[in-house]
Amino acid sequence: MFVFVFIPALYFYVLFITQKISSLKKQHLFHLLPLVIFFIINTPFIFQTAENKLLESNNSITILSSVVQEAVLNIYPIIYSTLMLIIISKYSKRIKEVYSNIEKIRLQWLKFLIYSLHIAILVSISVFVVSFSIADLPVFVNFLTAIIIVCLIYAIGYYSLQQPEIYNSEFGEIERNYSRKRAAVK
Repeated sequence: MFVFVFIPALYFYVLFITQKISSLKKQHLFHLLPLVIFFIINTPFIFQTAENKLLESNNSITILSSVVQEAVLNIYPIIYSTLMLIIISKYSKRIKEVYSNIEKIRLQWLKFLIYSLHIAILVSISVFVVSFSIADLPVFVNFLTAIIIVCLIYAIGYYSLQQPEIYNSEFGEIERNYSRKRAAVK
């Protein structure tokens, strides 16, 4: 469930930085649809008693369902992180056309964090596969992905605060300058 909140929030953050959106619009709610679907699918299971949950967890249909859910939980961030990398790359091309010194606004740190998210996904997939072959995994292995994600969240906060140019009002001029330059070329 955390993935369906964290990934859209990170996506909205990338949009906020690169496209200077001031508020979320109705079309942005589409990105929260997987969260709603996840709740609808899992609500019956959540409200069951502990005994019923244990009985159902040994059911082969439940095992297949958990494999499908794990696949979705790993594919979903890959799609969004790839989309975020495309948005950042397009943004980098736009700022190169407008500014000569882009060292402070090129968002390399955000690209690094998104690549780190890919690593967290690979760790998650590895832990899931290993959990099928080794029944008694150490407890910390199950939380390895969560630990990596927490580190990513802290890194995003740290780097965001280290980049005051992002929130500077003149930083929003990139889009207007880019549009003016494109109009002048035509």
